[in-house]
Amino acid sequence: MDKMKSLPIFLIWVGWIAITTCNHTHIHLGVILNDVVFDLDYVHFKPSIDIAFDEIKRRVDNEEYLNFTLSYVFKITDNTCGRPTMDAPGIAADFFYRENVAGFFGPLCSGETAPVADLCSHWNIPIVS
Repeated sequence: MDKMKSLPIFLIWVGWIAITTCNHTHIHLGVILNDVVFDLDYVHFKPSIDIAFDEIKRRVDNEEYLNFTLSYVFKITDNTCGRPTMDAPGIAADFFYRENVAGFFGPLCSGETAPVADLCSHWNIPIVS
């Protein structure tokens, strides 16, 4: 996936998280990406995330967005989509309880997304996959 094509997705996602957690001045997100799998892997998505975060910081600095700070934690699963593992729910729980994340991006394969989405529903936080 072209990095610039995915930029609007990340800007919308982070904007949505910012709105849903508007009582926070710092938003900390969890990013769970897959090992190398076609275009659904960290090699393709991690640079897009970094570009989006830089763009959001620029917009906050230019007062185009509300004044907040943004950070994320990142982990790669061993899942290759064709061989599902259950790493992602454990990573999500670790990020939620130890890192206090406000939302998730990923995982990108449906076999791991479903249990993470169930956890996010229970925790009442957003997930985009």
